[in-house]
Amino acid sequence: MEESRADRETHRRRDRGDRAPRHRRAAQAQRPASAAIGNDDLLVATGLGSLDLAALVAKLERIWKVDPFLEAVAITEILTVGDLCRAYRDFLHSA
Repeated sequence: MEESRADRETHRRRDRGDRAPRHRRAAQAQRPASAAIGNDDLLVATGLGSLDLAALVAKLERIWKVDPFLEAVAITEILTVGDLCRAYRDFLHSA
């Protein structure tokens, strides 16, 4: 019996979830789905990895037409949610 397209997609999604980075799985296990994320939370603890951060920065650059990491702040200084928010806030207020 041939597997339907929907079934194949379901299996593919489930398989991708099993291959999620270890830190992301650990962060998800430690944080209830309804838990709030605060300024002091480490980005990695929220499940946001380096590629996710790069994608977020690219998306914010498209939306706001700014990239504080080109001139103002080194991306390696961004460790917490508050650091990320502060980098954008300070850059936007100085512009």
